[in-house]
Amino acid sequence: GALECTRSAARTLVGLARERGWLAAAPFDARVRCELIHCLAVSPRTHSELSDLLPAGLASEQADVDRVLGQVAHYRPPRALDDKGKYVLKDHLWGEFDAFFHRYSRVELEHAMQHAVGGFRRARIHHKQAAAAAAAA
Repeated sequence: GALECTRSAARTLVGLARERGWLAAAPFDARVRCELIHCLAVSPRTHSELSDLLPAGLASEQADVDRVLGQVAHYRPPRALDDKGKYVLKDHLWGEFDAFFHRYSRVELEHAMQHAVGGFRRARIHHKQAAAAAAAA
């Protein structure tokens, strides 16, 4: 009811205040990067799902979107004949995840938060392994 509406409005306002790209003309790559990271934080996605989720002004520049997608995601090929290949957020980018992302629904936020826990753990393990390898070299 009213409490849920108030929570939703407050979350949106915090998200908009934190995400200043809409106030100023943030560079195209930065806007696409942010959108892709937050789409992929919810779940691995197909290329067409990502295209559908991006704001129209960004999705129309497909070659540039694909270039940024290669920077932020790994492609996971189909695992079965009826499966589709999906893009998965690179572990080291979970640090750019923002739980106050202004376009998340309540359900999307819950999914993103669940995935973020695992992503942060994998990123921390990877960081420790890289530091140990550097120290051993």
